[in-house]
Amino acid sequence: MAVSIRVLAVGLLVTLLTSCTPLSQKNQRQQTAINALLTELNSKSNPCDRCVPALRLAEVHYKQIYDVLVSCLDCGGFTGNQAALALAKLEDVRAFEPLLARLDPSPSYINRTSTIAKALGILGDKRAVKPLIACLSAQNPELSISASAAEALGKLGDRNAIEPLLAILPNRSYYNFAHYGAYAQALYALGWEPEDAEDRVYFFLMLQNRQRLRAERSLVLQVLLRDLAGNLGKSLQEAAAHNLVALGYEEAVSPLLAFLKRHGDVHMAQYFLDSGHWSLESGARSWAAEHNVRIINRYVTSNQREGWGRLR
Repeated sequence: MAVSIRVLAVGLLVTLLTSCTPLSQKNQRQQTAINALLTELNSKSNPCDRCVPALRLAEVHYKQIYDVLVSCLDCGGFTGNQAALALAKLEDVRAFEPLLARLDPSPSYINRTSTIAKALGILGDKRAVKPLIACLSAQNPELSISASAAEALGKLGDRNAIEPLLAILPNRSYYNFAHYGAYAQALYALGWEPEDAEDRVYFFLMLQNRQRLRAERSLVLQVLLRDLAGNLGKSLQEAAAHNLVALGYEEAVSPLLAFLKRHGDVHMAQYFLDSGHWSLESGARSWAAEHNVRIINRYVTSNQREGWGRLR
């Protein structure tokens, strides 16, 4: 019995040593890399020249690099933006003040402020909520500053941001992902969704929430077919057509072909041609021939298609 215990003990020791050795070697290699980067950092006197090794040190979560990263914020361009994100990922609460000081929504600093807003969302300090709300723009919702502020507000999780975010969304805007996608995603992250069932259809289409779309299939089909055939504007009709293709509802094929025949253009014909559904491809070719328009099948294999049923 004693021999068995000794054998078991030796086996456990060997296992521990074997499992620890690679980790120890990894730590040694990492420390060697850190030392090399610190040597490179200390060899440079220009603050902006020090940013490259500083950013690489931040990648390995070397927290002592905080002060150098703060000085990199004002180096501008790609370097300054990367420094902002690196500071946030260090999870150092001191980063809040220098980041907030550079949250300038004026047009002169669009790229920098957009990145600063994202960094504040990553940092997770709820003191950023009010300044980020001030960066939202109902007049220019597509601006990257406003969209990045919305994204950050969704991450911060403060429901006081719901009303300011809703103020940007006009009625039935959920189909316009290009302008309003960031706001819808932020609202969903904050636990909000439209009360109106029909608005929820477009809301969850925008979010590509397959589970909710499957759960409400009948309503989704009803709303999209109605809007495809309706007279609420071509943008909404085209959004309905694109979503019906993405959902891959066979019941929608005939209405889609009828829509192409009545209101189609070369862009819609091209979309149908590339959809991966034989009937839509055939209808697109017929429409092109009838209107003397040349369209070319851009994709040759099914996994490259634009997406019949990609949201199923």
